[in-house]
Amino acid sequence: MPLGVRMRSQTKVVVIALVLSARSALGCICVSQTPKQAFKSADVVVVGEITAHESGTLTLHVTEHFKGRVANTMTIATERFENCVGNMGMDVGASYVMYASVIESVPGFVVDSCSRTGPTSRFEADIRLLRRRAWWWRLAGRGLRRTR
Repeated sequence: MPLGVRMRSQTKVVVIALVLSARSALGCICVSQTPKQAFKSADVVVVGEITAHESGTLTLHVTEHFKGRVANTMTIATERFENCVGNMGMDVGASYVMYASVIESVPGFVVDSCSRTGPTSRFEADIRLLRRRAWWWRLAGRGLRRTR
């Protein structure tokens, strides 16, 4: 076998081994999403303030709503899915952009470290974009188009 072919084969094996070991060590692998991709994949997108945080569950007072049906207060599970989640530094009194999902076996909503959820101070660009484009993304997702 020529040297170049053998080295490419060995490189593939090393890359696969690294990916598998990272998955084992981390418990999950996140694929970075744009705000639009995160919006489309989430069931609910809101901005809100955390009012309580107890045993893997957050209570969020919604201050801005972009997608999905929610009340003014949401319950969000954060610690049910191995190493992919945690409290993600979410402190009572802090404001967050939440890209949340619904999972039938979990009451309320779910966010994890792969969901693009984060503090409003680090996601100001997302919030500006959501304010400008969320209505359009909702229409486009339903197959509706704005006419001129």
